[in-house]
Formats: sequence, C-alpha cells, structure tokens
Amino acid sequence: MEPYPWLSDKETALSTLMIVDCWQWTPFVALILLAGIQSISPEITEAARLDRLRGVAYYTRIVLPLIRPVIMVVLLIRLVDSIRIFDLNFIMTKGGPGSATLMASTYDYTIFEQGHLGLMAAYGFLILLLINIVVAIFLNTLYRSEKAARLAERR
Repeated sequence: MEPYPWLSDKETALSTLMIVDCWQWTPFVALILLAGIQSISPEITEAARLDRLRGVAYYTRIVLPLIRPVIMVVLLIRLVDSIRIFDLNFIMTKGGPGSATLMASTYDYTIFEQGHLGLMAAYGFLILLLINIVVAIFLNTLYRSEKAARLAERR
C-alpha cells in the first residue's frame, strides 16, 4: 500500500482530524450513554417486556426518551470541546496545510505567537462568548424537554 498524505493534503487534512477526534472521544461517549442506559429502572424494563416491546421499538419508545437528558449533556460536552479544540489540531497540523485546518483556537494561538496580545484576548473572548451562547441554547432546550416530559407525566 502506497503512503497517503493524510495530513499534508488540503482535501483530507480536516477530515483526518475529525476521524482522529471521533476515535479519541468515542469511548467516553459510549461509557456515558451506557451509564444512562443502566440507570433505567428495572421495573420499566420489565413492564416493556410484559407489553412485548422488544428490539427497535423498545429503544425508540423507552430507552431514548429516558436517556434524552444524558444525550443532551454528552452532545453539549462534545460540541463545546469541538469549538475549543486546540491540542489535537496544533500537534498534528498547526492549522495547515495552508489554512485547511485553521480553527478559532489555533488562530488565536498564532496571533499570540505574533505578539498581538490585545487581538488575541478579543478573539479568546469571542470564543468564550460563542461557547456560552451554545451552552445557553442547549440548557434551554434541555429545560424545555424536561418541562414537557413532566407535563406529559401529569396527564
């Protein structure tokens, strides 16, 4: 097999970083989701079994609605991490080739290296502001879905 320029080709560098990031964080996400599934009450599982609810229907009607808050938290953690990602990108490509993998955090660091501390602080604040907006939207969505679930239980 011939060597392939995974990180030195503009077409494949970003997708290679995405694959490496997914490979790095998949076990964490799987463990969190497994803990969420294991936290489902055995009575609920037994009731679903008595109602002959199995397979895909069991997961779509029982498991997914019950672990929706866990899924939202995992999505929030991964989204915030993907916005602020620096280490993997800097170590593997330093934003290159060209600017194919230049992300906000890596660009902020290159501004720091050039000595423009005020501009670096402004970009860092914008990244922080973006993360806070994303967190507020996710928490609002989570709150609304929990509120809707509580209202549905009362009926």
